[in-house]
Amino acid sequence: MRKSGVLMHISSLPSPHGIGSMGKPARDFVDFLDKAGQAYWQILPVCPTSYGDSPYQSFSTFAGNPYFIDLDEAGYLKRKEYAGIDWESEPDRVNYEALYNKRYVVLRKAAERFLENPEDGYKELYAELRGYEEKGVDIVMDGYPMSPLQIVTAYMAREEGTYMRDYVIDPEGRIESLVFTDVNHNRQAEITP
Repeated sequence: MRKSGVLMHISSLPSPHGIGSMGKPARDFVDFLDKAGQAYWQILPVCPTSYGDSPYQSFSTFAGNPYFIDLDEAGYLKRKEYAGIDWESEPDRVNYEALYNKRYVVLRKAAERFLENPEDGYKELYAELRGYEEKGVDIVMDGYPMSPLQIVTAYMAREEGTYMRDYVIDPEGRIESLVFTDVNHNRQAEITP
């Protein structure tokens, strides 16, 4: 039996917040496709964009693009904190520069509120890493500079595996950087020929 569907990126969904999201507009679109007799929706890559704002040149093939978090459903946000923002986008165009400069500010508010009452000790980890950051200690995960929020998010997102923490000490004996390495990833690389 033949089936048909649609190829359309999440970013093409309607949104008053600069880019389509995986919230209610996505669910409404799925309902529309079902009523139209369509069986598939190919959404294209949903990883974070990097150079040239292309999802095909991402820093990670495993991470989701935070731009696709529906601000109305994210929780931990008050509508007035984002409703009046000019996302500088048109219905047929996404302004990635404006998203980069404005959306992360809003998402960080939600993340910080979440971290006020996190589970399993993540609050302590966040506070510890913020202390290091305030002292000018570089924080690196898998070779990339990261913020305390990004490190804690990575810890919370991991269903399996752990990160090993290494301290890099400068010649005066002070901590110069914290380096987090995915132990399972390195073990897998050692096993794979």
